[in-house]
Amino acid sequence: MADEPTVPPIPPIEPPPPAPAAPPAPPAPPSVPQPPTPPSVPQPPAPPVPQPPAAIAQPAYAPAPGYTSAPGYAPAPGYSYSPVPTGPTKGLAVASMVVGIIAILFFGWGLIPGVAAVVLGHIAQKRQRHAVPFWLTGLITGYVAIAWGVVVTIIVVYGFILSVTDPTNWTY
Repeated sequence: MADEPTVPPIPPIEPPPPAPAAPPAPPAPPSVPQPPTPPSVPQPPAPPVPQPPAAIAQPAYAPAPGYTSAPGYAPAPGYSYSPVPTGPTKGLAVASMVVGIIAILFFGWGLIPGVAAVVLGHIAQKRQRHAVPFWLTGLITGYVAIAWGVVVTIIVVYGFILSVTDPTNWTY
């Protein structure tokens, strides 16, 4: 126990010296009269906050005519099965699309069907504004078929002219 270090005693804590007294406050400036405040304008009362109804009435489930639900399945309250609403008939627009696709499939020989697709597409554009995907497809495929048909026609006519005017192909 002789090897243990000795701990010096803790000195006592002395209280801090008292704070010096604050200098006296300067005298207050003379008061300036304030202008009178205008009378307050009454504000309209806040609108009442609507309270949710105690119970919201839901219509009874009734599937649309011709539609049935799967066994054990009923849609959420207030919803029923109904077919998707469609616009008026899209005959011209669909015809434009079909003729345009056929013109593309002729691979260069669809110049006349391409013209028909473009004509039908522009008529459908004016009459059937709701059928945009159909007549737009007909216009695009029709114009592509016309361009490809013109290129093929130019190549065929050029080849025909070369074969007729080339004297090495003449036989006697």
